[in-house]
Amino acid sequence: MKTLDQQILSCMTVRLTERFPGLSPAFSLLSFQETVEKETGTDGSSFYYEKNLLRKAFLEDRLDFLFLHTLSHVLFLHFLPEASVEQEIWNLAADTAASYFVDTYLLPESPGSPERRKIYSGLPVGARSAEKLYSFLLEIPAEERQRFLCCQADDHRHWFSGGDEVFGSFMGGDGNEASTNGSGGTSCPKSPSASRTGQLQRIQKTLELLSLSPLTPSLRKKSRRGAAPGSRLEWLLLEKKGSYDFRRYLRRLTITREETKPDLDSFDYIPYCYGLSQPEKFFFLEPLEYRDSTKVQELVIAIDTSGSCSLETVSRFLSETLSILSSKEHFFEKMNVHLIQCDSAIQEHTVIHSVDEWKSNSGRIRILGRGGTDFTPVFSYVKKLQEKGELTHLKGLLYFTDGDGIYPSTPPPYETAFVFTDFSFLNYQVPAFITKLCLDTDQAGNEVFQYEH
Repeated sequence: MKTLDQQILSCMTVRLTERFPGLSPAFSLLSFQETVEKETGTDGSSFYYEKNLLRKAFLEDRLDFLFLHTLSHVLFLHFLPEASVEQEIWNLAADTAASYFVDTYLLPESPGSPERRKIYSGLPVGARSAEKLYSFLLEIPAEERQRFLCCQADDHRHWFSGGDEVFGSFMGGDGNEASTNGSGGTSCPKSPSASRTGQLQRIQKTLELLSLSPLTPSLRKKSRRGAAPGSRLEWLLLEKKGSYDFRRYLRRLTITREETKPDLDSFDYIPYCYGLSQPEKFFFLEPLEYRDSTKVQELVIAIDTSGSCSLETVSRFLSETLSILSSKEHFFEKMNVHLIQCDSAIQEHTVIHSVDEWKSNSGRIRILGRGGTDFTPVFSYVKKLQEKGELTHLKGLLYFTDGDGIYPSTPPPYETAFVFTDFSFLNYQVPAFITKLCLDTDQAGNEVFQYEH
């Protein structure tokens, strides 16, 4: 029968596997070892824990963060520092890099995250890996480094017991040549132990399963959630409309109001034709000049222009937008459609008032952004537009994206649908209030597929 600690760890593993199925190969990298030390930690092969600390972290909902933080040290090879590094500063750099990775890509809602995010926002551009953070921390005063202590989460005592001699072997060296250390000198590596070699081979195999390269100091992940906004400008020529039918979904965003068009359904042809047949040509009845129509009046369409979306993908998003806006039966003659381009910041905002206006401007469209991915600026921007009175009857928002980004935590006062490129969105934690539409119609015919959860 499992002990209480084993049950807690088993529960944690199952929960993380369900939440992050793409990372499941990594969860088996570390065995669980109880220790008397009042810290969690790793030597690259085991996750060390003290039972009272483990139970307290579980009750305080901090265990997932602690484990993922420690696992990040293994995946990023933080536990194999060069022999020349200053241990205290390397520990701080590795903890900051691991916490940044977990807070940004895995658990943005983790305890302590707001305090750590203040640290991340003050980092130099590109300083996110342990190596670059180490260089940065070396240059700042010791008292300023104290601010980074909030990123510490585990113990690193097992890291400085001869790990550097096998690092070159793992990274492609033969273990016999001298390697250059960080200070410009050389160190002669020793032959790695069989256990350490097997351990590093398991890590390398896991990284390959995750489609990650073991040849860089940071995970080569395509995700760029919450990174800095881009400033790249590209132009797209839309040669064809999208091939997907949004009509069924757009019906949910309609309103009913009078429209200045003859109401032919209320027209009685018999007395009208009789009057025209008389010599005096009496017009006994004219059709109503107004009719009640149910169409979309206001709509926000957001386009993800981040670096994680290729130019081909963005072109596809805009082609689908062209298809939506080119159908007059969807919209009133005077529409109020806001087209927003966003990566991790608002890059472009265009207001479309008629189908003809959209068609005249859709031949050549400029694309701005190509930075990180954060969906929340769009919702904040729309809220400001509503407060200014530029959006008064907004019923819904369509967000075209690949799905890899920071989602809003609270539902807006209008319906929100994310249109994904394929079914990889099932790997992301998409909030329940977001309607999920998918452009991958292999299983759903020639119509946008709605994923029912």
